[in-house]
Amino acid sequence: MNNKKQIWLVIAGFILIQVFYFGFDTVQLDRDATLGADGEVVSDHAWDDHLDDALASITEEDRQMVEEWMEAAETNNIVALKQLASFWVSRSEWEIGGHYLETIAGTTSAAEDMVSAARTFGTGAQQAEDELHQTIMRQKALTLYDEAIQKKNDSFQEELEKALLLIKLPDADNPMIGVLSLVELSNTYPDRPEVFVHLGKFSIQTGQWDRAQERLERAYELNPRNQETICLLSTVYKEVGDAGKSAEFSELCESN
Repeated sequence: MNNKKQIWLVIAGFILIQVFYFGFDTVQLDRDATLGADGEVVSDHAWDDHLDDALASITEEDRQMVEEWMEAAETNNIVALKQLASFWVSRSEWEIGGHYLETIAGTTSAAEDMVSAARTFGTGAQQAEDELHQTIMRQKALTLYDEAIQKKNDSFQEELEKALLLIKLPDADNPMIGVLSLVELSNTYPDRPEVFVHLGKFSIQTGQWDRAQERLERAYELNPRNQETICLLSTVYKEVGDAGKSAEFSELCESN
């Protein structure tokens, strides 16, 4: 077996978990599951039913390699599980990759592994065309974020990602919970510019230009080098009628 290929698959897969968290092309899932009260997953859907189709879609060489990893993974071999997760994530098979990452997290109980699994399920949820499977992966992601948050002393990044997932895939009974979570984060972490950038972007999307200005100016005060904040402020100042500042920030936006 080509060791270099295995190493690059692991690296590529975990990079993709980070980069594609807010995903691109949709992967169609194809198995029913059962949800309980409040969207709780009470019967895990059969990810391995999809595995047969996925295995049939790859080359014979890759299939042999994957099957070797699967055999090693039966004993919760962490290296084999990571190889499997990376391989399937690199092919945007979020359901399968998420399963292996969740298995790793259950074995290690490490917050970082829980977050990797949460990001993968979150990406899959955003790409799923089927509402039920979207709900299942969304709930898995939220549960894993909660578990990671409980383990970390500084859980800002995980809390932020969870809030953003709730905004992108809102709860039917409480659609504002993601935004309210962001507002709470801005109070809990008043010196973290990222949360104010996201709040500003939400205000822009909803046409709340004065509020967008306030939030983005706070983000700029905390981190005046952030290019996204600068460019967003150029638009906001234009909308609120401050042509001078709009021109100033537009120039800053274009100069970098």
